[in-house]
Amino acid sequence: ARTPTMINLGMIVARVVFSLLAALVLADRNLVAGLLVATSLSYVVGAIAGEMWLRRRFGRLDTTRTIRASVRFLVMSGLAGLAAWLVLVLVTDALGTGFVGSLVSIVLGSLAAGGVLVLSAVLSRSAELDDVLRGLRGRPAAEPSGRHRAGRE
Repeated sequence: ARTPTMINLGMIVARVVFSLLAALVLADRNLVAGLLVATSLSYVVGAIAGEMWLRRRFGRLDTTRTIRASVRFLVMSGLAGLAAWLVLVLVTDALGTGFVGSLVSIVLGSLAAGGVLVLSAVLSRSAELDDVLRGLRGRPAAEPSGRHRAGRE
């Protein structure tokens, strides 16, 4: 429990420093956005500290694979968000922004985003999705070694 506690302590210190810096530098109307950025940067500090600390303790962590998968899922999430936004525009044009229009936008937008996310994960032949599906079927996940199935990263 010591390692995560120390990483968290570093994140808290970074968040306080970045938040104070934002309060000193930014205009009042931009402070909320600055605090959001400060929080995000503190998570980056935690990720870097965790990587360094765990690498020193356990050796190579295959971070490149993790970053590649994260970027892939970021792109897929962006496509899913775009699908949800498109549904929002279409439904708002057709039904307006009242209760019914908002409800239909939420339901259809969520379905569209979820569908695009799942479809893009399946089409990209994501090894991470395969691990989740194996877990749902009660089978163990693939070994996290450098060996990957053909056509997968």
